[in-house]
Amino acid sequence: MTKYTYTDWWEGKIYLTYCNIVYKTEDKKNLPPCVQWQDISEKDIPKIKAKQKELFNNQRNDLLKKWCDEFTKRYKSSKLQGNLLNDEIADFYDYLFNRELQGKEFVTFRNSHIRNFEANDFFEIQSYALDVIKNGREINYDFVHSPNFPFQPKGKIPSQIFAQTIWDYFQWLHTFNNKIKNPYNNLKPIKWNGTAGQLVYLFEQLLGENLLSASIDIHATIKRHFTDTDGKAFSNLKQTKQNYLNSKTGKPQKADEIDLIVSNTKERK
Repeated sequence: MTKYTYTDWWEGKIYLTYCNIVYKTEDKKNLPPCVQWQDISEKDIPKIKAKQKELFNNQRNDLLKKWCDEFTKRYKSSKLQGNLLNDEIADFYDYLFNRELQGKEFVTFRNSHIRNFEANDFFEIQSYALDVIKNGREINYDFVHSPNFPFQPKGKIPSQIFAQTIWDYFQWLHTFNNKIKNPYNNLKPIKWNGTAGQLVYLFEQLLGENLLSASIDIHATIKRHFTDTDGKAFSNLKQTKQNYLNSKTGKPQKADEIDLIVSNTKERK
Protein backbone atom coordinates (compact mmCIF):
# COMPACT_ATOMS: atom_id res chain seq x y z
CA MET A 1 0.00 0.00 0.00
CA THR A 2 1.34 3.42 -1.00
CA LYS A 3 2.02 5.73 1.92
CA TYR A 4 1.14 9.41 1.93
CA THR A 5 3.95 11.98 1.99
CA TYR A 6 4.84 15.34 3.49
CA THR A 7 3.90 16.94 0.16
CA ASP A 8 0.43 15.39 0.33
CA TRP A 9 -0.05 16.86 3.81
CA TRP A 10 1.44 20.27 2.95
CA GLU A 11 -0.67 20.69 -0.18
CA GLY A 12 -3.85 19.86 1.76
CA LYS A 13 -4.51 16.60 -0.06
CA ILE A 14 -4.88 14.76 3.27
CA TYR A 15 -5.61 15.69 6.85
CA LEU A 16 -4.88 13.99 10.13
CA THR A 17 -7.73 12.51 12.13
CA TYR A 18 -6.64 14.63 15.14
CA CYS A 19 -7.58 17.90 13.36
CA ASN A 20 -10.87 19.80 13.42
CA ILE A 21 -12.52 20.38 10.05
CA VAL A 22 -15.48 22.45 8.84
CA TYR A 23 -17.40 21.97 5.62
CA LYS A 24 -20.78 22.46 4.00
CA THR A 25 -22.99 19.44 3.49
CA GLU A 26 -22.58 19.66 -0.27
CA ASP A 27 -18.76 19.61 0.14
CA LYS A 28 -18.65 16.37 2.11
CA LYS A 29 -17.99 14.28 -1.00
CA ASN A 30 -14.98 16.48 -1.81
CA LEU A 31 -13.20 16.05 1.52
CA PRO A 32 -9.61 14.81 1.24
CA PRO A 33 -8.71 11.50 2.91
CA CYS A 34 -8.58 11.48 6.70
CA VAL A 35 -5.42 9.64 7.77
CA GLN A 36 -3.45 8.56 10.82
CA TRP A 37 0.29 8.60 11.32
CA GLN A 38 0.65 4.97 10.23
CA ASP A 39 -0.76 5.95 6.82
CA ILE A 40 2.16 8.35 6.20
CA SER A 41 5.64 7.49 5.03
CA GLU A 42 7.79 6.92 8.11
CA LYS A 43 10.58 9.15 6.85
CA ASP A 44 8.15 12.07 6.33
CA ILE A 45 6.51 11.95 9.77
CA PRO A 46 9.29 13.89 11.57
CA LYS A 47 9.16 16.57 8.86
CA ILE A 48 5.40 17.00 9.25
CA LYS A 49 5.67 17.11 13.05
CA ALA A 50 8.44 19.72 12.86
CA LYS A 51 6.34 21.89 10.55
CA GLN A 52 3.31 21.54 12.84
CA LYS A 53 5.39 22.73 15.79
CA GLU A 54 6.72 25.64 13.74
CA LEU A 55 3.21 26.68 12.68
CA PHE A 56 1.99 26.40 16.28
CA ASN A 57 4.79 28.63 17.59
CA ASN A 58 4.50 31.18 14.78
CA GLN A 59 0.81 31.71 15.51
CA ARG A 60 1.45 31.68 19.24
CA ASN A 61 4.20 34.32 19.01
CA ASP A 62 2.19 36.56 16.69
CA LEU A 63 -0.80 36.47 19.02
CA LEU A 64 1.31 37.10 22.11
CA LYS A 65 2.93 40.15 20.51
CA LYS A 66 -0.49 41.51 19.58
CA TRP A 67 -1.82 41.13 23.13
CA CYS A 68 1.31 42.63 24.72
CA ASP A 69 1.26 45.61 22.38
CA GLU A 70 -2.45 46.18 23.01
CA PHE A 71 -2.09 45.98 26.78
CA THR A 72 0.94 48.30 26.83
CA LYS A 73 -1.08 50.88 24.87
CA ARG A 74 -4.08 50.55 27.20
CA TYR A 75 -1.85 50.69 30.28
CA LYS A 76 -0.23 53.95 29.16
CA SER A 77 -3.67 55.53 28.62
CA SER A 78 -5.23 54.23 31.84
CA LYS A 79 -5.87 56.52 34.81
CA LEU A 80 -6.04 53.46 37.10
CA GLN A 81 -3.03 51.51 35.92
CA GLY A 82 -2.66 49.32 38.99
CA ASN A 83 -6.31 48.26 38.84
CA LEU A 84 -6.06 47.55 35.14
CA LEU A 85 -3.00 45.37 35.58
CA ASN A 86 -4.39 43.45 38.55
CA ASP A 87 -7.70 42.82 36.76
CA GLU A 88 -5.91 41.65 33.63
CA ILE A 89 -3.84 39.15 35.61
CA ALA A 90 -6.93 37.86 37.43
CA ASP A 91 -8.93 37.54 34.19
CA PHE A 92 -6.27 35.55 32.40
CA TYR A 93 -5.86 33.22 35.36
CA ASP A 94 -9.62 32.62 35.21
CA TYR A 95 -9.44 31.87 31.48
CA LEU A 96 -7.23 28.91 32.26
CA PHE A 97 -8.20 27.63 35.69
CA ASN A 98 -11.63 28.84 36.87
CA ARG A 99 -13.58 25.61 36.39
CA GLU A 100 -16.83 27.19 37.58
CA LEU A 101 -17.09 28.99 34.24
CA GLN A 102 -17.37 25.77 32.27
CA GLY A 103 -20.74 24.75 30.89
CA LYS A 104 -21.98 28.26 30.20
CA GLU A 105 -23.08 28.98 26.65
CA PHE A 106 -20.85 32.05 26.50
CA VAL A 107 -18.15 33.23 28.88
CA THR A 108 -17.55 36.99 29.05
CA PHE A 109 -14.82 38.87 30.90
CA ARG A 110 -14.58 42.45 32.07
CA ASN A 111 -11.60 44.61 31.02
CA SER A 112 -9.73 42.29 28.72
CA HIS A 113 -9.45 42.84 24.98
CA ILE A 114 -10.60 39.20 24.73
CA ARG A 115 -14.30 39.28 25.37
CA ASN A 116 -16.24 36.12 24.66
CA PHE A 117 -15.77 32.36 24.42
CA GLU A 118 -18.18 29.70 23.26
CA ALA A 119 -18.61 26.90 25.79
CA ASN A 120 -16.81 24.20 23.79
CA ASP A 121 -13.82 26.43 23.05
CA PHE A 122 -13.57 27.38 26.70
CA PHE A 123 -13.67 23.72 27.73
CA GLU A 124 -10.83 22.92 25.29
CA ILE A 125 -8.77 25.86 26.58
CA GLN A 126 -9.11 24.75 30.19
CA SER A 127 -8.46 21.10 29.29
CA TYR A 128 -5.18 22.13 27.68
CA ALA A 129 -4.33 24.26 30.71
CA LEU A 130 -4.91 21.32 33.03
CA ASP A 131 -3.06 18.76 30.92
CA VAL A 132 -0.07 20.77 29.68
CA ILE A 133 0.38 23.84 31.87
CA LYS A 134 -0.55 22.41 35.27
CA ASN A 135 0.15 18.67 34.91
CA GLY A 136 3.21 19.07 32.70
CA ARG A 137 2.24 16.83 29.80
CA GLU A 138 4.14 17.36 26.57
CA ILE A 139 2.51 19.60 23.97
CA ASN A 140 0.92 17.56 21.19
CA TYR A 141 0.94 19.36 17.83
CA ASP A 142 -1.00 16.70 15.91
CA PHE A 143 -4.07 18.95 15.61
CA VAL A 144 -2.23 21.54 13.47
CA HIS A 145 -3.38 21.67 9.85
CA SER A 146 -1.28 22.54 6.85
CA PRO A 147 -2.18 26.16 5.99
CA ASN A 148 -3.13 24.86 2.54
CA PHE A 149 -5.86 22.52 3.80
CA PRO A 150 -9.15 24.00 2.55
CA PHE A 151 -11.60 22.69 5.17
CA GLN A 152 -10.32 24.24 8.39
CA PRO A 153 -11.93 27.01 10.49
CA LYS A 154 -11.03 30.31 8.82
CA GLY A 155 -9.79 33.10 11.04
CA LYS A 156 -10.17 31.03 14.20
CA ILE A 157 -7.20 30.29 16.42
CA PRO A 158 -7.16 26.67 17.64
CA SER A 159 -8.01 26.38 21.34
CA GLN A 160 -4.65 24.76 22.14
CA ILE A 161 -2.71 27.68 20.66
CA PHE A 162 -5.05 30.11 22.39
CA ALA A 163 -4.52 28.40 25.75
CA GLN A 164 -0.74 28.35 25.43
CA THR A 165 -0.70 32.01 24.43
CA ILE A 166 -2.90 32.91 27.40
CA TRP A 167 -0.33 31.30 29.67
CA ASP A 168 2.53 33.11 27.88
CA TYR A 169 0.66 36.38 28.28
CA PHE A 170 -0.09 35.68 31.94
CA GLN A 171 3.66 35.20 32.50
CA TRP A 172 4.42 38.38 30.56
CA LEU A 173 1.97 40.35 32.73
CA HIS A 174 3.82 39.23 35.85
CA THR A 175 7.14 40.27 34.29
CA PHE A 176 5.57 43.59 33.33
CA ASN A 177 4.30 44.01 36.88
CA ASN A 178 7.77 43.39 38.31
CA LYS A 179 9.35 46.02 36.05
CA ILE A 180 7.00 48.89 36.87
CA LYS A 181 6.78 50.88 40.08
CA ASN A 182 3.77 49.09 41.50
CA PRO A 183 3.47 49.91 45.22
CA TYR A 184 2.14 46.39 45.85
CA ASN A 185 5.34 44.78 44.61
CA ASN A 186 7.29 45.62 47.77
CA LEU A 187 4.72 44.31 50.24
CA LYS A 188 5.86 41.44 52.41
CA PRO A 189 4.38 37.95 52.07
CA ILE A 190 1.81 37.11 54.70
CA LYS A 191 0.82 33.98 56.57
CA TRP A 192 -2.73 32.79 57.01
CA ASN A 193 -3.26 31.64 60.58
CA GLY A 194 -6.76 30.27 60.13
CA THR A 195 -8.11 27.30 58.20
CA ALA A 196 -8.80 27.14 54.48
CA GLY A 197 -12.53 27.11 55.20
CA GLN A 198 -12.27 30.26 57.31
CA LEU A 199 -10.44 32.08 54.55
CA VAL A 200 -13.03 31.07 51.96
CA TYR A 201 -15.77 32.21 54.35
CA LEU A 202 -14.19 35.61 54.91
CA PHE A 203 -13.84 36.33 51.23
CA GLU A 204 -17.38 35.16 50.55
CA GLN A 205 -18.46 38.02 52.76
CA LEU A 206 -16.47 40.46 50.68
CA LEU A 207 -17.99 39.08 47.49
CA GLY A 208 -21.42 39.65 49.01
CA GLU A 209 -22.55 36.04 48.72
CA ASN A 210 -23.28 35.52 52.43
CA LEU A 211 -23.07 38.88 54.14
CA LEU A 212 -21.87 39.02 57.72
CA SER A 213 -24.07 40.45 60.43
CA ALA A 214 -23.71 44.21 60.82
CA SER A 215 -22.46 43.60 64.34
CA ILE A 216 -19.34 41.79 63.03
CA ASP A 217 -16.35 43.88 62.01
CA ILE A 218 -14.93 42.18 58.92
CA HIS A 219 -11.67 44.13 59.16
CA ALA A 220 -11.21 43.09 62.78
CA THR A 221 -11.93 39.49 61.84
CA ILE A 222 -9.32 39.55 59.10
CA LYS A 223 -6.80 41.26 61.39
CA ARG A 224 -7.02 38.35 63.78
CA HIS A 225 -6.04 35.90 61.07
CA PHE A 226 -3.70 37.79 58.74
CA THR A 227 -0.24 38.67 60.00
CA ASP A 228 2.89 39.75 58.17
CA THR A 229 6.26 38.05 58.59
CA ASP A 230 6.99 40.24 61.64
CA GLY A 231 3.81 39.14 63.38
CA LYS A 232 2.03 42.46 62.91
CA ALA A 233 -1.59 42.42 61.79
CA PHE A 234 -2.72 44.23 58.66
CA SER A 235 -5.69 46.56 59.04
CA ASN A 236 -5.88 47.61 55.40
CA LEU A 237 -7.99 45.10 53.50
CA LYS A 238 -6.65 45.99 50.06
CA GLN A 239 -3.11 45.59 51.30
CA THR A 240 -4.07 42.32 52.96
CA LYS A 241 -5.59 40.95 49.79
CA GLN A 242 -2.63 41.96 47.63
CA ASN A 243 -0.16 40.54 50.14
CA TYR A 244 -2.01 37.26 49.96
CA LEU A 245 -1.80 37.27 46.17
CA ASN A 246 1.92 38.01 46.37
CA SER A 247 2.54 35.43 49.07
CA LYS A 248 4.99 32.64 48.28
CA THR A 249 4.72 30.90 51.66
CA GLY A 250 2.11 29.98 54.19
CA LYS A 251 -0.78 29.30 51.82
CA PRO A 252 -3.33 26.86 53.20
CA GLN A 253 -4.67 23.80 51.46
CA LYS A 254 -6.96 24.40 48.47
CA ALA A 255 -4.85 27.45 47.62
CA ASP A 256 -5.93 27.41 43.96
CA GLU A 257 -9.61 27.73 44.87
CA ILE A 258 -8.84 30.44 47.39
CA ASP A 259 -6.73 32.35 44.85
CA LEU A 260 -9.77 32.51 42.57
CA ILE A 261 -11.85 33.99 45.37
CA VAL A 262 -9.15 36.48 46.31
CA SER A 263 -8.46 37.45 42.70
CA ASN A 264 -12.11 38.35 42.16
CA THR A 265 -12.66 40.03 45.52
CA LYS A 266 -13.57 43.70 45.68
CA GLU A 267 -13.59 45.59 48.96
CA ARG A 268 -17.10 46.58 49.98
CA LYS A 269 -17.44 50.17 51.09
